[in-house]
Amino acid sequence: MWQMLDAYVVEDRGDYAQEADGSPKRIHASEAHTSGVGMFNVEVGTQRWTCLRVIEVSEDVTVKSAQLTESYLTQAGRTLLVRHFCHPGFSDVARFPVALNASEQRSVDGGVCLHWYDTLTSLAL
Repeated sequence: MWQMLDAYVVEDRGDYAQEADGSPKRIHASEAHTSGVGMFNVEVGTQRWTCLRVIEVSEDVTVKSAQLTESYLTQAGRTLLVRHFCHPGFSDVARFPVALNASEQRSVDGGVCLHWYDTLTSLAL
């Protein structure tokens, strides 16, 4: 059975700054592991959306099981794109094969996360 949940608010509170390569750098450590990090234009084919990038970190990024997601939410609050990154040693602790792309990475709190995969929602189709 489905039920309505309380509203969940994500906003850019200035916890992160953007590095020259686009990687987020946490400048204000906060209790939350989820934070809005700037507005971005996301293009899929000929369509274009202005989105809030929301970063969520599963745990300390120096731990092998750490995962980082960048979700891009439209101004209407709908998720358009989710980019998944994880610790370079994630394949050592995963229970399934993992292929990582070392050419695209994010650096957060001194740890590096490599690109794993992207998810486009039906909104982008």
